[in-house]
Amino acid sequence: MIAPNSNSGSSEQDQPYYVSQDGLLALTISTDVDGEQLIGFHGFEWNVQISVLSELTHLSHEEARRTFIDDVLEDRAIIAVLRRHGEISDVWVTDAPKMDLQYVKEGESLEFRRWSGKTVDV
Repeated sequence: MIAPNSNSGSSEQDQPYYVSQDGLLALTISTDVDGEQLIGFHGFEWNVQISVLSELTHLSHEEARRTFIDDVLEDRAIIAVLRRHGEISDVWVTDAPKMDLQYVKEGESLEFRRWSGKTVDV
C-alpha cells in the first residue's frame, strides 16, 4: 500500500492522497464546505461521501472510509477511466462496468482497470 501524504492543512492540495504505481491516478480524501468527507480522484469530478458509504455498508464512518480505500488500493475495486478523444475526462469506482458501457458516446472510450494498472475485461 502506498502511504498517504500526511499533510494536515485545510486546502484540498494538503488533504491525504494516494498515487497509483503507474502515476496515472491519485485517490484523494477531502472535506467539503459542509464538513462532509469525500473520496475521489484528483482532477476529476466524481467522488463519494463517506457518510453514504457508511450508510450502505452499516459500518462506522472510519471503517467505511478505510474499507473503501483498501478496496481501491488492494485491487478489489474496479476503476472506470473515461477518455474523450484520447484524453482522460473522468475517473470513478464502479460496481457495474457493463452498465457503464451503455453511456459511452461517440469520441469516447471507457477502460476498466485496477489500482495497480491491471486491465479488467468486461
